[in-house]
Amino acid sequence: MGKRKKLSAWSWMMWFLYAVATGCVIVQISLFVFVDDDSASPQQKNKGERPDMPALRSRGQTDMRWMSLHDEYVNIARKTKNLDVIFFGDSITLHWINMQSWKSLSSMYKIKNFGIGGDRTQHVLWRMDHGELDFAQAPQVLVLMIGTNNLDSDEPQDIAEGAFQATDRIRERLKHTKIILVGIPPRSKFPNNKIRLKGESYNRILKERAQKKGIEFIEFPVVVNEDGVFEREFTTDFVHLTNKAYDRLAESVNVVLMKSITKR
Repeated sequence: MGKRKKLSAWSWMMWFLYAVATGCVIVQISLFVFVDDDSASPQQKNKGERPDMPALRSRGQTDMRWMSLHDEYVNIARKTKNLDVIFFGDSITLHWINMQSWKSLSSMYKIKNFGIGGDRTQHVLWRMDHGELDFAQAPQVLVLMIGTNNLDSDEPQDIAEGAFQATDRIRERLKHTKIILVGIPPRSKFPNNKIRLKGESYNRILKERAQKKGIEFIEFPVVVNEDGVFEREFTTDFVHLTNKAYDRLAESVNVVLMKSITKR
């Protein structure tokens, strides 16, 4: 048998570069095919969106659940009369309907829930601009709690601008409806968490601007201990709430409702 030819240094270098290039292509294809879009950063997910500008929510809604809920809410609004209270918000508002305190409020008032999980201020603005304020008869009270989903990508003052863009729309479309703006609950377990601090800043801005605008503001009830730790009895995952937290929220909201709603 003849001797095998040895590869030159140049040939080894070319083979090495070819292997590296091939590996990079494989990695890129794998990331594209197998990595869920939810792994993208909040900034990437909401690229081009602003908290104070209406935005149609498309990401994470490939099964059209968001649009389906929106259409359902528009239909409810256009058919509903003699409504006492309408609640707008995200999953924290939506999940309330599963709690005992919601049943208690329902026994006292005629209420509806227009919450959608994952919504940010810009998504609520879009919903309001596309029929969810088109009530057959204006409700007596509208409760708005929104902004927690913006915290990981937007600044508190910008989120607050989005919230007050919403209250401006309500005042324009539902001139005789009282607005109740509710501060958002704590985010994360510990008080020094960056997101928690942004949420606290956001709530302070809401309170100050609401007072200047003559809007009723309710601070979210205390659900942390004396050290600022978000107690497990009040939260399931340091974002969403337990029955006990909703009980406290209902008590705070009902104090204002009792003064605001008249029997028709």
